[in-house]
Amino acid sequence: MMLRVMRVVGIIWFILCMAFGIASYMMMTTYELNYQTSEKLTMLVFFIAISIIGIIPTIIHASKIRREAKQALEHKMSAYNATHYTSLQLVSGLPFAENTSCQLFLSPSNLIIEALSQHYTIDISQILAAQTKGDTEIIQEVTSSGGKALVGGLLFGPVGAIIGARTKTKKTAKVTFYLIINYINKNNETDVLAFTSGEGYPFSGQCDKISKPLTEWITAQRGGTVTAL
Repeated sequence: MMLRVMRVVGIIWFILCMAFGIASYMMMTTYELNYQTSEKLTMLVFFIAISIIGIIPTIIHASKIRREAKQALEHKMSAYNATHYTSLQLVSGLPFAENTSCQLFLSPSNLIIEALSQHYTIDISQILAAQTKGDTEIIQEVTSSGGKALVGGLLFGPVGAIIGARTKTKKTAKVTFYLIINYINKNNETDVLAFTSGEGYPFSGQCDKISKPLTEWITAQRGGTVTAL
């Protein structure tokens, strides 16, 4: 968040200085003020220089923040023995509000989910299925199955209805992708976790970072098959 604010402030500063410099140059030219051409160019160069100098500290600090964030992520992945990572928004399945930012870490033995300074661990052996699906595909599958929660070996639970409601209020026609995970909870019942990469990211890549390796590991553990629910 801080990185985004700094980037915006730096861009605004650069644009304002550039605009003021160009406007000053145009005024001197238009109204034929008593300035030599060299003086006009000097003033324009001065504002350009101020713009660049003003944005340099922002660039340096933003670079430092990115570097520290990368180091923190690498440290956390090492601590979890994780080989895959992604950041998604919560849809359903955890005791947080929708769209809560979640960090997912996948290791050969566990799926670790971090949200609001809390973390949840699910053993790989508890996970039954993990798939990445687009919202239109989910709605079509649930609708064609007569509204059943179980479609093609994947349990949607209340997620189908939630995604259906989200689709009605979407501001873009682009597909929104979801990561759906079926697992056995502590009560020995089949449960559903759902995450999304968000409307602003109409690609499956963020969800695939977890669903693809997780499916491969589940398949390998069960002798080449994924257990149908």
